[in-house]
Amino acid sequence: LVPGAGHGHDALAWAARGHAVTAVDISPTAVRTLEAMAAQQGVDVEVCLSDLFALRPEWAGTFDVVWEQTCLCAILPEQRSAYVEAMALALRPEGLLYGLFWNHGMEGGPPWDVSVDLVREIFSSHFVVEAVQPVSNSAPSRSNESLITMRPREGTSQNLPSTRRRSRACSAIQSSSRPRGRGCRSAR
Repeated sequence: LVPGAGHGHDALAWAARGHAVTAVDISPTAVRTLEAMAAQQGVDVEVCLSDLFALRPEWAGTFDVVWEQTCLCAILPEQRSAYVEAMALALRPEGLLYGLFWNHGMEGGPPWDVSVDLVREIFSSHFVVEAVQPVSNSAPSRSNESLITMRPREGTSQNLPSTRRRSRACSAIQSSSRPRGRGCRSAR
């Protein structure tokens, strides 16, 4: 699950390396662009126009990996707990969330500042931080990024509601056995 797929650069990179990828975004323009880019590059990506917080019930507990880059920093601070729950619900109990978080130190947003301490705080209810690595080779405009690896807390998925109805979107790297959702198309 790579939240906030946008034009899908991350989803395409994962797919090009042989991973089964589902990209979800709330923007029809982003979805069309991603479909066209996947076709142009000849990679398979399941592309879904969908709201992240209205996660399809059949997707619960089916993703091996969530790849987070720029979704959390784009959503409103009051939506963060729902976002964390959606990610916990999407992952298999043994799944991992990899997040590339940008601690830019500026007031306001989006993009909102996302420090390592903030990530620990907002994800702690459903995730355990496994590793924090500073990123040294990011674009100069994106300095002070951290790659954070997390796993769901034991028993988390059993304690979450099956769906959330809010107003943002994201995308996902899927397990090969995950059912394709309604409204999703395979792009290549």
